[in-house]
Amino acid sequence: MQTAILVIGAVLIAWLIFTFLFKIIRTTIKTALMVAAVVLLLMFFGIGPGEVFGLIGDWIGGLAGGGADPQPTQAVPPVN
Repeated sequence: MQTAILVIGAVLIAWLIFTFLFKIIRTTIKTALMVAAVVLLLMFFGIGPGEVFGLIGDWIGGLAGGGADPQPTQAVPPVN
């Protein structure tokens, strides 16, 4: 009787872990595809990925106190 309960518990735990990992992987892939779609759309308008991620890096640096935000009239240089 104890063996049956142990097997049922192990199967239940394995199923919960599997579904949890599957949801994480699915969400990660979905997010990566959305980011790629936005970057490709911006490339259509002549804005490269370096400019986008450079601006995001500047924002994060500004939030963390790592420097001033760029002025609206300044162009943000691409990050290599």
